[in-house]
Amino acid sequence: MERLAELREGQALTLRDLAEKSGVDANTINQVELGHRKPRPSTLRKLAKALDVDVREFFEEPVPLGEAPREAGQEETFEEMMARERRAGLTDAAIITEYERLVREYRISWRDALENLVEPWEERLRSGSAFDRGMVEQFFDDVAAISRGVARALKTGVTESLLENRYRQAPITAEDVEEMHRSGMAHAASRILDVCEKVWDAAVEQFSQDELAEVRRLHDETRRALGRVA
Repeated sequence: MERLAELREGQALTLRDLAEKSGVDANTINQVELGHRKPRPSTLRKLAKALDVDVREFFEEPVPLGEAPREAGQEETFEEMMARERRAGLTDAAIITEYERLVREYRISWRDALENLVEPWEERLRSGSAFDRGMVEQFFDDVAAISRGVARALKTGVTESLLENRYRQAPITAEDVEEMHRSGMAHAASRILDVCEKVWDAAVEQFSQDELAEVRRLHDETRRALGRVA
């Protein structure tokens, strides 16, 4: 649901800010924004109230830089996007600046969703707090849902590299490299893979293999997806 992300960012709210205002978990908000989870009507009402908008606004098409979006299923190439925005009167510098901002925010949103998932489990494992099988299943289900966005996240990185090589006029600075590292996904992916293995090992000691059949499937899916960027 891109419109939710647009409304949140338009009010300069982070995922955690909106979570605190709405009472909806930050991970749930992130999955809804990325299209990985269909929100309940009650969830939409809470988010709308927190953003001071009507629920119907979540279903309006986001306005792109130049013109109306393409029909569903027709994915626009980077070159086509550049040509379209030039026709709308934008300079290459303006297009690139906006594209870099969107790509950076996408990477940070994806990274933050992973870190929001991993932090409570790091503390739970560190303190030896008890957990049940339902908690383990929910954890792996959430991680697997978010990790399905890896392919898209990787594609934005490839496109951004193309942009840097072909259109950027100013040389890449140390600050640019630092920003890419700060907003990158590799560290978050490695961190959550490590916690996933620890949660899995702890679950294996506590539950039977039959009880963990679904968890094993989600665990394997997560390892394949996150292993591409870790």
